[in-house]
Amino acid sequence: MARIYSRKEKENVRDAIRALHEKSGLSAAEFASRVGFTNASILSQMYTNLDLIGEKAMETALKYIAKSKYVGVVTENYMAVFNALESAYELKNVQVIVGNGGYGKSFAIDKYREEKEREGRRVYVVNLEGVHTKKGFIRVVCQGLGMKFSPRTTMREMIAEIREYMRRKDALLVVDEASALEGRKVTIIKDLMTALRGTCGVAFSGTPYFLNNITRHAMKDDHLFSELADRLPMLPVVLKAPTDEEAEAIFRANGCDDAEVDTLMGKAGDRYKWLCWRNKPTFRGVADAIDFVKTVGSVPPVKKQHLTPII
Repeated sequence: MARIYSRKEKENVRDAIRALHEKSGLSAAEFASRVGFTNASILSQMYTNLDLIGEKAMETALKYIAKSKYVGVVTENYMAVFNALESAYELKNVQVIVGNGGYGKSFAIDKYREEKEREGRRVYVVNLEGVHTKKGFIRVVCQGLGMKFSPRTTMREMIAEIREYMRRKDALLVVDEASALEGRKVTIIKDLMTALRGTCGVAFSGTPYFLNNITRHAMKDDHLFSELADRLPMLPVVLKAPTDEEAEAIFRANGCDDAEVDTLMGKAGDRYKWLCWRNKPTFRGVADAIDFVKTVGSVPPVKKQHLTPII
């Protein structure tokens, strides 16, 4: 059953979205795409005619608002990702960032993009989640750049157009979830790197499988893999699991008080050990833990009049 949002709820979401739009420095069309709206007109309707905003648009906006409210801290992983992206941008080279799921890759990439866009610079981020073919990869890159092609356009033609497009930009291309390219499909990135060499910076981010797959085939001297391995940096950026100190700093930065921090750090007694963030030892687990205590309060229960759920 569809949820009916009140006028007040829609106004609160509209105001939050408008504030984030102004902060972003993006055009209306660019910001609408960033939020996840399927059409830029939805953003216009949110500003001018709330009666046209339905459940799906509200849910999309609420998810974007929730992500923006999460406060990260400058962790070791965050700085490693930031420095790698900055190197790729400034030197127009290739960087590889690897780390297990939840180690903060996408979060740091998003924050880097936000900072650079406020400076008037362009960072294109494409996500390969669910992409399983070479042509699918190239099409996702084209979509991320705002380019359109007919179904009959070949990969060679699309890659040539990508190069020409990026040649006119001072930009960085970041390919997130690169591990989605399994087996031999990953060799397509060699063609893209060759085309963009000296034109713009390129960064690939994924789980350890991304590099392990390439290395394993290159050691067997499989076709194209040796050439691909030669084009990747010798020293990839390898991320680590968060530390207790980083987790506690993030809890406090997001407004958790002493009782809530004790609960999440596993200091509320053996009975509540199951609530310790270490049961899901990733930065994603840290974020989930914050959502939990802000929704139900600390355990053992204490009086908390000020707590409100994170949207």
